[in-house]
Amino acid sequence: MKYRLDAAFLDERKRFALVHTCEHCALFDPEHLACAHGYPIDDHVEASLERPEASLVFCKEFELR
Repeated sequence: MKYRLDAAFLDERKRFALVHTCEHCALFDPEHLACAHGYPIDDHVEASLERPEASLVFCKEFELR
């Protein structure tokens, strides 16, 4: 699911310590920087939130560590 990133979400993300990116997912392999299910991670990692054209993209397979 894609959502438009806005200042309100970024504030709430920080305030409530929300996690939703690959780096916090049990399926993420940090050694290979890859998803265990083979999904592309480009739109789901922390760095993607820094792009000017960024959208908030949630992965349906996200499993909190």
